[in-house]
Amino acid sequence: MERDGLDPMSYHPTKHIKPNAEYAAAIFPFYEGVNQKQIQESLRSMRRALNLFVSPGTGKRFFVITGMKVIGQYENLKGLLMERNPDPGCKEQNRTLLDAYEKAVPQTVLQLNRFFLDLQEDGPLDQRLDRNFG
Repeated sequence: MERDGLDPMSYHPTKHIKPNAEYAAAIFPFYEGVNQKQIQESLRSMRRALNLFVSPGTGKRFFVITGMKVIGQYENLKGLLMERNPDPGCKEQNRTLLDAYEKAVPQTVLQLNRFFLDLQEDGPLDQRLDRNFG
């Protein structure tokens, strides 16, 4: 985040969650016993709850931490709050993840180009893409 000029303390990690009918319709087939309206409300609730933990100011941060302690959930929920200072113990893991990401970008470009070519020529998908994860 810092490398991309984003402030970790005020960044809303739920920006990609769109609680609208289109997203609910895409998610709906994967869950039995719920309807699209329930999916949409779940997305809205999840976004609202997770945004509660975005606490750039000391006042809101104090309020959120105190609330977690009052309800006896501080130990379970404290990981949802961004730390003010980077954890030095994560430095090596972050480097490893960044290296893996940077190596994946060229491979992703190659796979996307192959995918679109296969679609145009009605050819078989590359083995890497022709998998079922269900």
